[in-house]
Amino acid sequence: MSASYYIQALLSLGTIGALLYGLSKFSQHAQKKRFNGDMKILDRTSLSPQVTLWVVEIRQKSYVVGVGGKEISFFHPLDTPS
Repeated sequence: MSASYYIQALLSLGTIGALLYGLSKFSQHAQKKRFNGDMKILDRTSLSPQVTLWVVEIRQKSYVVGVGGKEISFFHPLDTPS
């Protein structure tokens, strides 16, 4: 095989590597932008081995979420004291 074949193969691998690196950086940037910390877990308590209540804050509003077995119940926002 000639030297031009090896050069072409190296350039192709370099191009693919650069594309993968660019996609990786773009994906990391998009994920940071998408998940910007709007949700916080304030408290949780276990009611039984299968049932848990969570208090979560989403964009400065608190909610109670019940998780039991294969169900998730989302309750109305809590009135938070000012």
